[in-house]
Amino acid sequence: MLKRIIFVILFVCVSIQARIIGGNLEGQTVPANTTKYACILGVSQLSDNESLREIILSESLSLDILSAKVIGYQPPDNYLFVIVRKNGEDTSLAFYVDPSDGNYTTSASSEITFSSGDRVSLKIENYSNSVSAGIGAFSIK
Repeated sequence: MLKRIIFVILFVCVSIQARIIGGNLEGQTVPANTTKYACILGVSQLSDNESLREIILSESLSLDILSAKVIGYQPPDNYLFVIVRKNGEDTSLAFYVDPSDGNYTTSASSEITFSSGDRVSLKIENYSNSVSAGIGAFSIK
């Protein structure tokens, strides 16, 4: 029993130190010329309403890497943008999916500092006149 308790405590400490946040959008796409929002934890359904997808941080932290699995191809007429949001504003922690690429993992690096009480969400903007490529698993570290 004591070994199990120690393992659980170690696991929690390691998880907190790593500060990896992530989820999966299960290949969801964004309609033409539309912006959608996702929760940065767990499996999330895209929403038109950011306040339904924000989480409130319970402690301060810094995040600097955003990675996502893109499924399929972005239509050739324009880009798909994936952006971490802080208190309803875009941050520099973002990347775009180039229409010439497809079925790949992409990432961006730019350190953003968050305070306890900040609201965080993921914004996905499709500037194409067609349905976007899908977004699968993603992580923010």
